[in-house]
Amino acid sequence: MKSIPASGLQGGHGGHGGHGGHGGHGGHSDIDADVENTSSLNASALVSNRDGIAGTFDARALALRPFPGNRTVEDTSNLRLWSPDRRAQIFDFEVMSRIGFSRVDATEQFTVWHLWRPVAAGVPPLAEYKPLVQLKRPPDETYQYQTTIVAGYADLRADRMDEILAQIDGNETFFASILSLHPERHRWTFEIMDLVSRTAQFVEMRVKYALATRRPSEYSAQIQPMIQVPGHASTPSGHSTEAFAAAIVLIYLTSVNGNPVYSDQLFIVQLLRQAARIAINRQVAGLHFPVDTAVGAVLGMTLGSYLVRRMTAAGNFNAWSFDGTAYDRTLDFNWSDYYDTQNLRQTEIRNLRQDVVVQMANGNPVDLGEPSPILRWLWERASKEWT
Repeated sequence: MKSIPASGLQGGHGGHGGHGGHGGHGGHSDIDADVENTSSLNASALVSNRDGIAGTFDARALALRPFPGNRTVEDTSNLRLWSPDRRAQIFDFEVMSRIGFSRVDATEQFTVWHLWRPVAAGVPPLAEYKPLVQLKRPPDETYQYQTTIVAGYADLRADRMDEILAQIDGNETFFASILSLHPERHRWTFEIMDLVSRTAQFVEMRVKYALATRRPSEYSAQIQPMIQVPGHASTPSGHSTEAFAAAIVLIYLTSVNGNPVYSDQLFIVQLLRQAARIAINRQVAGLHFPVDTAVGAVLGMTLGSYLVRRMTAAGNFNAWSFDGTAYDRTLDFNWSDYYDTQNLRQTEIRNLRQDVVVQMANGNPVDLGEPSPILRWLWERASKEWT
């Protein structure tokens, strides 16, 4: 998983996989950079060129001529005038400024929060944190036991090597293959996918830091990962988080206009199977445990649904929890245990009457509060690409 620059730009991540047209889309983050980093030759040429054609500055004509004035403040119609990389930073602020994180008392349990503000916000606005997802670290014995499962996956490395290498820096190439995504026809969809990826990484890295789990190769010298071990903790799997978040957003986005092709179960299942394959490939590579994939799936599905609710200006969202101490360490990951494709919702999982994955707030939706016109603007444009 390639790191995203601190500026929040997706350019380097956008080249992922050599996905023909989208390789160009990946370069969108350099649009402003190409203008602002004008070569010394061009800068010198522009100086001499102005000297040759501009003449004496006519201040009187400027004073007599009507001028347009500045544009309307806080108006989403201005977003289309911004370059994609700078627009992305606005989207990032809208999402990430409303996400918080904390530890539950002195436990190994942590909560990702949504910062709720009332629709009629005051100055300064009232605010209250509402739970988004709660994660409890699995016991050490789970990781020790699952090291054997990871070792078994090594037999698949030769068959999946190309996929694993192509997926190091992202997953859009593979989702694009299912949905025939094109950077010109689906430019707004790609901006949403980039936002999903950045949001997932923003959250997953904080969770990884908190849970502080070891990689499979730290449990056995025989794991010997086939690619460089990332320089951060194992749980949750970042690829699992990002892939399942993307799948959930795409399921809702492509079906929003009622096109029966994209509402078909075949498309929904293919998107989720793709997310699962991307996630499990990291187990094959020797980098993750099945429990990493499971936690990533819960986190990714929750974040994906949350982002859809934010972008569609919905009034509420569903918060979820994962209890690693109740998780059955003997099980490998199966995506269909975590998502109901018929009803388009996450699935509760219980193990011997213990809650492994359950909806929080006693199953009641959590109020989202003030909507974001900026995120709504992006969703409306992307949804028109799926008529």
